[in-house]
Amino acid sequence: MKNLKNTYDEIAIEWSKRRPTEWMQNSIDKFISLLKPGVSVLDVGCGSGDKALYMIQKGLKVTGVDFSEEMIRIAKKEV
Repeated sequence: MKNLKNTYDEIAIEWSKRRPTEWMQNSIDKFISLLKPGVSVLDVGCGSGDKALYMIQKGLKVTGVDFSEEMIRIAKKEV
């Protein structure tokens, strides 16, 4: 029986090819604007780390967590 974690482990490679959309970047930029530069952020459900990478590039310190080991493996490699 599949569960959500297994599903994310299975789709991790395809999922990791996605990049933040303009809408998502605008939302993240709004979030960042509410913070002091260089603060630490916890990205819960970080997936393959694409949004964490974007926030790092914008000057935040990001720690990502996810329940999919495969997503975390990709995030560690890519980010």
